[in-house]
Amino acid sequence: MTDSIDHDNSASETFSLDTQTFGEKSEYVSDDESTDVISELASINDKITNVNLHRRYEIISNTNTYNNYYQNTKKTSPYLTKYEKAKILGVRAQMIATGSPSMVNVPSHITSTYDIALLEFKEDKIPLLIRRFLPDGNYEDWRLEDMVLK
Repeated sequence: MTDSIDHDNSASETFSLDTQTFGEKSEYVSDDESTDVISELASINDKITNVNLHRRYEIISNTNTYNNYYQNTKKTSPYLTKYEKAKILGVRAQMIATGSPSMVNVPSHITSTYDIALLEFKEDKIPLLIRRFLPDGNYEDWRLEDMVLK
């Protein structure tokens, strides 16, 4: 038996709850145990969500970022990975598409935002930093001008 619960009428997602396991009496799980399991899973989910949001997304001053950038020595290699390149090009193309000015002179035959971002990448004009997270929880910031591009 599965009940469908629609949390938002505007969204097309539908969530289902298996009432055999959690709602109705089962020969394997009592009512108290099923309530404990549900509350424990919700608690763990909240903790994971809060940790990830707190760690990954912070608003900081760009002056602090640049002060730390020039004071710290780097631990990772200066080579730009293909994943970092794809992320940088995608983010920059999205920025251009939403109205950010281009940092290079764009020829009239180029109309794609991705092509403009690629042109900026080839001329080392993308105004973004790459933040690499280290296993110990710290991070390093890299400017594209300081990296070896392939």
